[in-house]
Amino acid sequence: MTGSGTRTRWVYAIAAVPVTFALLAVAGTAVAATVLSGTTAFGTAALDDPVVGTAVALAIVPNLVAVVVLPYAVYRDLGSVRDVAGDWSPDRSLHTLIAVMGLFVPFVSPGYATYYLVKRRRHVGV
Repeated sequence: MTGSGTRTRWVYAIAAVPVTFALLAVAGTAVAATVLSGTTAFGTAALDDPVVGTAVALAIVPNLVAVVVLPYAVYRDLGSVRDVAGDWSPDRSLHTLIAVMGLFVPFVSPGYATYYLVKRRRHVGV
């Protein structure tokens, strides 16, 4: 049933999790490199530097919002996917529970969101 697709915007909220996680990893690496080198464009750098704090906040906040919204987005998306999924019959409760686990266990959310998006793409389409 690949290619038939389903019209839901919740898949974008699910896709935001691995994207914001990647941005967080890049920002974290940049901040770590800046602090370890001890300099920025504005002078010396430390963890209490406003530039460093702003960079961290700009990376953490979108990821935090995406991870918090993930369980609801999965629940809503599966409501529309079940009708057109063909041979894939995802258990709505189980998938939502795994997404909720991502709130408490690090790295579960980006891994699960990526897994879900791949399965959704194979069985439902975009």
